Amino acid sequence: MKEHYLKHKDGSNYFYIMILFFSVYCFFFITSGAYIFYVKTGFTVSGVYEYYMGSEKAITVFPGIEDRFMNPKTLSGLLKSIVPHFLVYGIVIFTLIHFFNSLSSKSILLRMKWMSRLIFPCAMLEILSGVFVLYGPFWMIYFRMIVFAIFVFLFLILIFAAISATTVNRFFNSSLN
Repeated sequence: MKEHYLKHKDGSNYFYIMILFFSVYCFFFITSGAYIFYVKTGFTVSGVYEYYMGSEKAITVFPGIEDRFMNPKTLSGLLKSIVPHFLVYGIVIFTLIHFFNSLSSKSILLRMKWMSRLIFPCAMLEILSGVFVLYGPFWMIYFRMIVFAIFVFLFLILIFAAISATTVNRFFNSSLN
């Protein structure tokens, strides 16, 4: 363990508590983001199509859907969402991976090494998939939904790994002292 990095100068487990709070915050961040995606699209092909292409075009492709009077997205409108997501996802994922690496034993790190190699490209595809839906072929809607689900799943694994590493290390280290 890398205990000396995680102990506060007064000997308390201050950093464990801060990492735990940050991980819980990230859990609420990703679950609220998934809920917003659900509210806007309903996790349906027709909902994703309507969100990006607008209600008028969606009704011609999916005649049975309700008209929600949505305007089609534009590239400039998508960029207003894409740019901050690149920054936030990058910082939050990097921070969670750093915390997890600081708290975990070498054997756990070897098993979870795939996470850092997979979650960054998945986050990038998740962010850019809206542009793919808007300007790509119809099957990109399925790609968007699959990438979103994989990203949320990987993000949740990373959060729970950081939380478990925080709580396990804190309780084991306090019981040893």
